[in-house]
Amino acid sequence: MNDLEHARNLLTLAYHDLTALKGMQDAEMFTDGIFGFLAQQSVEKALKACISTQGGTYPTVHDI
Repeated sequence: MNDLEHARNLLTLAYHDLTALKGMQDAEMFTDGIFGFLAQQSVEKALKACISTQGGTYPTVHDI
């Protein structure tokens, strides 16, 4: 898989996380921690997609 394909896949996953966030608007059903985790995941995947489009590499840990 080339860098652009990888970036597209990451953006698709980020979009899925964002879509899930939109469904989590009931504060009584979802804690701030769960909402925040999913928001962080969405942003992280989008950042990794940007890095991939530039041919860069990133660690495979959740710490960027």
